[in-house]
Amino acid sequence: MSRKMGRFLAVAAFAFILASGMAAADEELERTLSLAAEERHAEAGELLGSFLERNPDHPQGRLLLGILNARTGRVSDAIDIFRALLEDRPDMYEPYNNLAVLYAVQGRLDEARETLLAALEHHPAAVVYENLGDVYTDLARRAYLRARSMKRADGEAVPGEAKGMPEADVGTSGEGKDGVLVLRESEGASVEGTRDPAPRSGVCARAGGFEDLDAVAGAVHWLRARGAEIVAVRLEEDRSIKSYRVFLPPFQSHEKATETVREIQERGVRDVAVIGEGTLKNGVSFGVYRDEENMRRRVADLEALGYSARSTPDLEVVDAYVVEVHAPAAFDADWPDHFPGQSIRRVDCRGLRTSQ
Repeated sequence: MSRKMGRFLAVAAFAFILASGMAAADEELERTLSLAAEERHAEAGELLGSFLERNPDHPQGRLLLGILNARTGRVSDAIDIFRALLEDRPDMYEPYNNLAVLYAVQGRLDEARETLLAALEHHPAAVVYENLGDVYTDLARRAYLRARSMKRADGEAVPGEAKGMPEADVGTSGEGKDGVLVLRESEGASVEGTRDPAPRSGVCARAGGFEDLDAVAGAVHWLRARGAEIVAVRLEEDRSIKSYRVFLPPFQSHEKATETVREIQERGVRDVAVIGEGTLKNGVSFGVYRDEENMRRRVADLEALGYSARSTPDLEVVDAYVVEVHAPAAFDADWPDHFPGQSIRRVDCRGLRTSQ
């Protein structure tokens, strides 16, 4: 298990308990959390055991017991605890997430993937998406290594080896907002083998971007119901121009800027003022324009008066989730009816990395 997954295992449960608003009767759980955070696992286990003797069906207590078992190496016991908890409380997503992490620890990646997808049906939590990204990454690595082994057995050249390149290690990128991971290629490694040709039938596509994980979960469910294979869920920045600012660059002093404004107003120009703060302090503002054509007209009018006005766009940066899929050819025919305003476009399948 990677350090990242081990941390998410703990975070998923601890965050749930802390967010649940413990009553006074649950002070022992709060103390158990503190001891666990200090890695005083023996004391935490003793205190939690006493609590569960009196409250054997307490869901958060059982969840925390599974966490403590996993963190102290008793993985099989932890798996049994999470499975039993799911039978009693199938509405909770945390046992699904933590069970999937432990499956991944044991190399049971297909079971881990399906368990995480089940978790998403109950609650589209960021930590679940992040762990799902890790599982997809390990599945991609496994498929790549299998392909290399098969090529060697058949006597085929393996990309990168002829050049003395190290074997590719497909890892995960830094953490995006809300914990969604993006597959990346490790520095210095040849990864030609991770690129798949187009499938024999069907297409590849990118859908979104979606502003929140609830919308992502809905799209994933809809796509899977139409036979699409989810390759990845990615968090990307969408940069768009919100407006345009027209201005004269800052003068040496506020007095000089004020004098210039007075001069411009005397020539019949309105909507002009000294900029009082920011990087353009002591510059002269001629307003903010949403329409590019109006901005250009304003600049041209000022140039006709002899003023070298400038313009700069105010960018709006929005984080958006994009879903990448392999799918049957006609899978998206009614996409606009279900997801109005959300784009879906076909892409070259060689630009996507398989999850199988």
